[in-house]
Amino acid sequence: MYVQRHGPNEKRKMNPPLLSTDGYKFSMAEAGAPLRRETFYYTHRKGGRQLLPFDVEAEVKRLLPVGSDEDYAYLAAHEYEMGAAFKQAIASTSALQIDGVPKGAWFFPRESVFSLSGPSAVVSWLEPLLLQLNFRIQVATLAATDRSLLDRALTTVTCEEQRSLVIETLDAVGVSAPAMTVDSDGYYARVKAQATELVEIVGDGARLFEVGLRSATCLKQHRIALQACQAAGVTRTSHVQFAQELGLTPVGTMGHEHVQRYGSDVLAFRAMRDSRRSRSSRRCNESSAGAADSSAAGVLGFSAHRRRGDGRISSRRNARRENDGRGEPVRAESGRSNMADLFYVTGDATVPADSGPRIIAHICNDVGGWGRGFVLALSKRWPEPEAAYRDWFKTGDDFDLGKIRLVGIAPALWVANMIAQEGLHATAAGPPIRYDALERCLGELALASTRLSATVHMPRIGAGLAGGDWKQIERLIRDQLVDHGVSVTVYDLPPRGPVPT
Repeated sequence: MYVQRHGPNEKRKMNPPLLSTDGYKFSMAEAGAPLRRETFYYTHRKGGRQLLPFDVEAEVKRLLPVGSDEDYAYLAAHEYEMGAAFKQAIASTSALQIDGVPKGAWFFPRESVFSLSGPSAVVSWLEPLLLQLNFRIQVATLAATDRSLLDRALTTVTCEEQRSLVIETLDAVGVSAPAMTVDSDGYYARVKAQATELVEIVGDGARLFEVGLRSATCLKQHRIALQACQAAGVTRTSHVQFAQELGLTPVGTMGHEHVQRYGSDVLAFRAMRDSRRSRSSRRCNESSAGAADSSAAGVLGFSAHRRRGDGRISSRRNARRENDGRGEPVRAESGRSNMADLFYVTGDATVPADSGPRIIAHICNDVGGWGRGFVLALSKRWPEPEAAYRDWFKTGDDFDLGKIRLVGIAPALWVANMIAQEGLHATAAGPPIRYDALERCLGELALASTRLSATVHMPRIGAGLAGGDWKQIERLIRDQLVDHGVSVTVYDLPPRGPVPT
């Protein structure tokens, strides 16, 4: 791999090969105008003020691709015959204009952190790798704002490259790195379990393709995830370089350039399908997520973005039926971010559904009270969550509103004690729920869940004894967990039967 990170005083290796991006970047370039000037803006929609720990221009220049005859030959062999305009764009990286805030600056949500302007093919090519820089920003921000949370979030990392990234980032902001355990085998096993479950659902691994490059913290982590997916039976990925290295099939999805060129979603799909008779893959962002249309000849893809009631879905399903009986690949994210959703089920949150790592989350008060509500069901099953909570309250070690503690109760199963209730009873100021504290708790829970590759399970937290409004709580769950790639299941107990007479 080309992106082996080094210490701050060591020289980095050469720029990445042309293949080290998503396959759909090449597909989109064919449909669009590779030399057209385009601007990419990097910004964060939420998360409060955050710290930029690197020099933007240096990072972008380090990521600029280097094309070779071998790269273009591989692309052509897999039905990505790149034209003269694309090749000229890739050779014109010096024309790229890079603007950004300086290293060490703080920025706020929706501010432009940096922008790139230049040939469309180059700007588009860079996008997946630029999004990985978000991990370093998160690490730097935590180092400057919440050292205890940083230490907990980085107890275990997935690979040596991720560890080196952390050390490099913390060195840039003048903070010493915490002790970190590298658990590549554990990460591999968790991804393989999730991929195996998907393959079993679909029935054929060839109908899945992995697109988790943007969700990875680094390329080494993504390679491990791809190897796990491959072991589970997945045969396709959008990451072209790793497809070449691992013997997988590189695939690309239809992008907005196709729609612009051909005038409609359906016509664009037909054009892409007919230009690639051996395989076409299409991301249907506007259709329902994860709900494969079994009546179609093949599943074209799924995404977490839903538009219920969109009348255009029927035309897309008709396009699927024109698919000549070929089994199409299903889009899957090894990084989980585009597969996350919020589910409601009838059942017991102390018996969480799903396989793989799971976290049971609930709200605690800030006065040491444990004896009413959902905690009784927890204590009935396991003594550890109550014991850990009482000990936490007794020691007072970081025991405050907005804090959480994970308690291991079984292999790959934890309880998250989240302090988001002030006192035990309502006052003139309102119910004891504290939404700002709950928001901080859920943000920390998202980090823990991502680190553990865990799904989250809960009752309707904060809407019982804490007196909270569930609509407001649900919004926080979506903002802090689901939108950050964490799937959440909310449990409602079954209704009690009629009272005997």
